[in-house]
Amino acid sequence: MHRILGDKKAKQMKNFGLEHKIKIDFEPNGKCNVRSLDGSLITSFPTSYELAFNSQYGTPISQDEKFLFIGTWYNGLYCYEISTGKLLWKKGPGRVSTIIPIDNYVIVEMQGRGIHKRNIQTGDLVAELKMSGIASLFQIDENEIFAGPKRNRSFVYQIPELIEKQTILNSVLNPYECLSYVILDCHKAEGHLVVSGWEEYPHKDYLQKGSKSFERWISA
Repeated sequence: MHRILGDKKAKQMKNFGLEHKIKIDFEPNGKCNVRSLDGSLITSFPTSYELAFNSQYGTPISQDEKFLFIGTWYNGLYCYEISTGKLLWKKGPGRVSTIIPIDNYVIVEMQGRGIHKRNIQTGDLVAELKMSGIASLFQIDENEIFAGPKRNRSFVYQIPELIEKQTILNSVLNPYECLSYVILDCHKAEGHLVVSGWEEYPHKDYLQKGSKSFERWISA
């Protein structure tokens, strides 16, 4: 069985040219500090932040810098108003990983479920793409994400509409049929999808030990 695993990936947030005027940092107890670009403290407030989990997937803020999003494994997605520190809404279920605020929506990777699209101000579920095996979701440009797998395929979707734009077979992503296969990053370059990560046990052979990194360029 092919496996595309992404639950342990540490993601670097991609802004795609958007320059924020504030910076966010957290204390070990979950306290959020909002700072100006020169480091001056603007405000601080308690949150559901957990270092071990949230350092992997990030804690993005909305494009207008009004909202902070924190995902949790057990309790769902939290949205805080940055100016007041007020918890505006909390939505289950858990297993929240990648969070992408865009326009008036937030796109959320839900491990074991798929992709949720929520109203950014209310948290109401607007749309859902069911993908129980989802293990990878990356924003690859300003209006597209890469996500998968589902039925031995991964996909490029236009966001926030969640319109499918491209299908990529697992045989393209994992041409050596490795039993362990982890995607650590996906981005666009020179008209291609550039997918990178590590793989082990090629040709479904547990005797061929030793993980290797890979980078594959796929026509977009």
